[in-house]
Amino acid sequence: MPNETAICHRREMSLDEPPAYLWFNDDDPLKKMSELKRVLQESNSLSSGSDVNGGCASTPFSSASLFERLQKNVAGKVAKRSVMKHFVSGNSSRLFDNLYTILKERYSKNVAEKVISNIIKISLKFGVVTRENKLSEQLQEDFHSFQRSLKTLLLTVISYGTLDFSYDYKYLKELMGTVQARLMNLTSELLSEKSVKRVGHIFDHLGDPEFLGSALRTGGPTNATMKTICEDLGTLLENKAL
Repeated sequence: MPNETAICHRREMSLDEPPAYLWFNDDDPLKKMSELKRVLQESNSLSSGSDVNGGCASTPFSSASLFERLQKNVAGKVAKRSVMKHFVSGNSSRLFDNLYTILKERYSKNVAEKVISNIIKISLKFGVVTRENKLSEQLQEDFHSFQRSLKTLLLTVISYGTLDFSYDYKYLKELMGTVQARLMNLTSELLSEKSVKRVGHIFDHLGDPEFLGSALRTGGPTNATMKTICEDLGTLLENKAL
């Protein structure tokens, strides 16, 4: 049974097992929280340059490489190295590489990379926080609400991406708005203001009507690539890796 007086009263929970497994040599919860906050603060300085994919503008984008760099900076000092096996699976890497490809059709290379980087950072940070901290009853309820709304959104995207002529922008934006609001609330409670801005950046670009139409309308410019993304999303959901 968890100690109800533990810091922040946050209970371990996950989005079907968030991918961060924490190891500390000291059982003092104050020291754990101090180390956790320090690591998360240090990670805020990552990717402050113009190129988030290794600092070299000529280097081809690789989500696997980006995962590895971000994992070291966000959770490397407190997480098992096996976390990488969870993130850098074949389906995960291909999904993010393809998402980068269709983002780059709508936005600049730097913007596309930043969106991917922000998604990975937020995922890793929530993995660290939810694994280490004991969530209050209210935050626990909020997290479950976020899980349910995210799953509904992803299943809807898969449906639109695989079934011809099924895309409904108005309904999809409504679902995205719900997920964004719930994630914003959790981020403001558990992470930093900079992380809140990252969440906003992600949804501003993924929710763009031109971007969504290109990807999800039958015959759209990036619809073929989106079908592959949907296949990988389906596999990851089935394997409870999201």
